[in-house]
Amino acid sequence: MPSPFPGMDPYLEDQNLWEDFHHELISTMAALLVPQVLPRYWVAIEKRMYIDYEEDAGRSIRPDLAVTRKPEVRGRVAPATQATTLQPVAVEAVMTWPVREGFLKIIRRADRKVVTKIELLSVTNKKKGTSGRAEYLSKRLEVLGSESHLVEIDLLRGGERPPFKDPLPPGEYFVAVHRFRNRPRADAYGIALQRELPVIPIPLEEGDPDVGLSLGRALSETYDRRRYDHEIDYAGEASPRLEGADREWAEELLDRAHKRPHPPVS
Repeated sequence: MPSPFPGMDPYLEDQNLWEDFHHELISTMAALLVPQVLPRYWVAIEKRMYIDYEEDAGRSIRPDLAVTRKPEVRGRVAPATQATTLQPVAVEAVMTWPVREGFLKIIRRADRKVVTKIELLSVTNKKKGTSGRAEYLSKRLEVLGSESHLVEIDLLRGGERPPFKDPLPPGEYFVAVHRFRNRPRADAYGIALQRELPVIPIPLEEGDPDVGLSLGRALSETYDRRRYDHEIDYAGEASPRLEGADREWAEELLDRAHKRPHPPVS
């Protein structure tokens, strides 16, 4: 069953689903692009890995070492040679775990030159002060300083977008196409929550026309293949929460799609 939303499904932003969705959507986008760019180019799915620290993203962490005031001792003090029993203090270790993120490269087959890099932003890319965001921004600068095009796709309402000098167009989602010859200028597209996802231009080498990547088709094929309708709890809240007119619109859609339970008639 397809998503009840005409464009991006805001319930897919839930952190428990996003990693799986991110991986699957990257694969679908590659499949849609390959027949359009062959035989001159190839679309490679690549991954980067970094270590995410638990103190990233503003998590509350207890200190590794507890310092307590020495209690006042009255009366006789036991000799230093007398055996004593130490009482433990509970402490919590800082945890780390590897994070793997996929992205796409369009490669010129003749000499393996990277012509275009396509990034689908993840939750960790948009959390201020985290190692994931620092890693992404570092790689972003590398591409912007190279001779490759960069396409950034942001289908997340939450978090901080990549930095731009100028205000981005209005919309819950956005796409930025950084063409090598136009830098530092980029073409930015704002996408409203209530609109269908568009076909976006993917630049190739000078002299070759852009190819189109249908975000709407990529989303619907991914959603249907993975059967997210069985995993998403549409009776709950989207994360981040929808507010105002967007909330009313979403509730009406979900009611029409019978995704929300109705109270029993008394």
